[in-house]
Amino acid sequence: MFNLLVVVGVCAAIKVFTADEIIFKRDLPICIGLTALLTIFLFDGSLGLVDGIVLLVLFVSYIAMTV
Repeated sequence: MFNLLVVVGVCAAIKVFTADEIIFKRDLPICIGLTALLTIFLFDGSLGLVDGIVLLVLFVSYIAMTV
């Protein structure tokens, strides 16, 4: 995570880049929702098989939607 933030930060310091509006309208709510879902799944302290399958299906659905 640190490496990603450093690379993006250095690139932004060198040349300003903009993000498409679709990122904020589609991707941001999905990322927030999946983070909330992961938090709910982790309340018991571990991820089970069903939790993993649900997250995997949601990930594949997200990739299929964006492609």
